[in-house]
Amino acid sequence: MNLGSRSIAAIAKAKMDLQLDKLREYGGLELIDPHPSNRGAKWYEADVGKARPTDLKGTRGGRRIVLLKQSGRIEKILFTDDHYKPGSWLRVIDA
Repeated sequence: MNLGSRSIAAIAKAKMDLQLDKLREYGGLELIDPHPSNRGAKWYEADVGKARPTDLKGTRGGRRIVLLKQSGRIEKILFTDDHYKPGSWLRVIDA
């Protein structure tokens, strides 16, 4: 899957925002495996763009990036085009 230039830019911004402690913690309710396996590891959430005209759930839209931070490092990055839909998350391998 090609994420597109906006999503790639959003991933770079999310990484920087995480380093600057600007991202909110994410509970992971929509993830298949919401609980990090290691103590101290946490999920953080970033929006990708704004809502589209078809998004019914507010101005943030449904596109999200979540990052798993552990021991000061990003261990996983996940992307979804519809975070309200369980199973829609894809792992970003090279970002």
